[in-house]
Amino acid sequence: STQSTGTKAWRRITCMADHASLQQTIDNLHSWAVRNRMIFHPGKCRALTISPRSLLVQDISSVKFNLFSVLPFFKYFYSLDGVDLDYVDMQKYLGLLITHDLGWSSHSDYIISQMTYKFNLLRRTCYFLTNSSYKRTLYLSMVRSFIEHCNCIWNNIGLVKLYKLEGLQKRIIKWIRNEPLVSYSNTNYFHHPRTLR
Repeated sequence: STQSTGTKAWRRITCMADHASLQQTIDNLHSWAVRNRMIFHPGKCRALTISPRSLLVQDISSVKFNLFSVLPFFKYFYSLDGVDLDYVDMQKYLGLLITHDLGWSSHSDYIISQMTYKFNLLRRTCYFLTNSSYKRTLYLSMVRSFIEHCNCIWNNIGLVKLYKLEGLQKRIIKWIRNEPLVSYSNTNYFHHPRTLR
């Protein structure tokens, strides 16, 4: 058998009828996979609820409160081939970490972590390189792709994350230009922006 991967099913859930419809879609996908001699591994399938960060309603006294904070049971459960699917707060899809509130803090942390890992790997394995052109090529091929992937979606990450990303970029500039790891003034940083292009 061949395992089916990358399949997503979604629906806006507002009532039990919507829940039943999504469950029927899951059942139909399972039946389709069986007919085509493929399988969906229940242990690798997850359920993710995506909702606004603050679902606010207004009661008679005009006091706002979070509906999900008072309705902990406001979650429907789904099954695949008789196996209940586990709920998660975050799921990776096409290289993006999708969270339950569509926030990008976790994804930006992941991007910075991966870029730092790749950069440190380059520094350790290519310590003998002194040619800035070669270093720049390695950076563009192994590190920069992380920051360019779907950045139009996750670029609204806040100043704190941006400062971390900028600090990493400055370290990379120093490495490419064979400069010592000392304080890098804003003037010098913006004076050579083409280094990372």
